[in-house]
Amino acid sequence: MNCWTAARIFMMSALICSTTAETKGKDDVCKTADCMRLGLELSEAINASADPCDDFYDYVCKKWKNKTKIPPYLPSYGHLWLIRDEVAKKINETLRDKEIKRENQTFEDKIVMAYNSCMKGADELHELNSTLNKFGIKKMADDA
Repeated sequence: MNCWTAARIFMMSALICSTTAETKGKDDVCKTADCMRLGLELSEAINASADPCDDFYDYVCKKWKNKTKIPPYLPSYGHLWLIRDEVAKKINETLRDKEIKRENQTFEDKIVMAYNSCMKGADELHELNSTLNKFGIKKMADDA
């Protein structure tokens, strides 16, 4: 995640927090567990010991960047990528083991079939990598 993205996230968080403080008791902003967890993650990423007026990058970005491993296949990484990964995992968990009717298929059944046919290649690739590892053959890249 570049510094400008972090700065935007910080500024949005600050705006939401100030708005929430003004309207406390009037609305239900960020009452869900996911929203509260993300807010906590954002606040933990801030380096409170740094002065934002002296070094804004250190204040907003440095702590998060030092503790986060960025996957080599991504051009950038941040909370939006983390959310994207969580959504992909939930979709996979929901559709992976769903029973499909063979007759009188619904639109949902067809979506599940299409998803499973796309994911089949990923499963086969994982099996291939596991078999190769058993023979001491390591994959050449992390994303393969």
